[in-house]
Amino acid sequence: MVPPSGISTLPSPCPRQTSTPAAMVSIDEPVHLVDYDESWASAFSEECDRLAAALNVPRGHLEHIGSTAVRGLLAKPVIEIMLGVERWPPDDTLIEAISRAGYEFLGEAGVPERFCFRLRGPTSFNLHVVRLYGDHWRSNLALRDYLRGNEAARARYAREKRKVFSSNDISETMLVRDALEHHGIAATILNENLARTEVTVFRVPAEVWVFDDSEYENAARIVAETLRTLNNASDSGTWICPTCREENPQSFELCWSCGRERKRSPDAR
Repeated sequence: MVPPSGISTLPSPCPRQTSTPAAMVSIDEPVHLVDYDESWASAFSEECDRLAAALNVPRGHLEHIGSTAVRGLLAKPVIEIMLGVERWPPDDTLIEAISRAGYEFLGEAGVPERFCFRLRGPTSFNLHVVRLYGDHWRSNLALRDYLRGNEAARARYAREKRKVFSSNDISETMLVRDALEHHGIAATILNENLARTEVTVFRVPAEVWVFDDSEYENAARIVAETLRTLNNASDSGTWICPTCREENPQSFELCWSCGRERKRSPDAR
């Protein structure tokens, strides 16, 4: 799936320190996915009206984003709302007003220049406060509108949106999964048995998937940091697979290309 042109890289971290650090708030929750619910659109509209009045913001500065905004997508039953603000960081008075509206403040929750809030009840909501017309605003709307208008893209997105890493080295995928879970992100390994098979023709890469698609950006950052740490762990550089001659990082025990096990010399301990 080729992403729409409106999707760009994340901006640099916001220098402001909030009075309620996210580290003091537990953001972990059980995750389950459900089929698209037609009531989500009307629930968003009602909550949007309530927030616009409570926060004294234009209704057009509130948008429905995420999987619940795209008909036909499997999603968490939590409606994602984006609020665009003209000044960043937003005033403390806005944060206080959102809290009075019943939302719990989670800070940046791992995503720079985005403040996250949640409201849990019979119908649950997440509120993402971002700079109006900034990178987050444009990226979220571009992805939503692209998926709404492209059935093939929706089908592929539903399959791929939670895969954050794949490798022919099962030990590598296990390290990545453990790193994600250490940071509080629920993850699983797919194709684990096929990745371990001794029959090369049947061997496929093992894949690490996160359960919650809203964690994708944060998970991708953790995966990149984990791989960078692993690749810097050895001063020996790389090793060459004797079968296919591909270069592999020192942390790989199986060749990424053909899956052959690395053979170490007896004194290489």
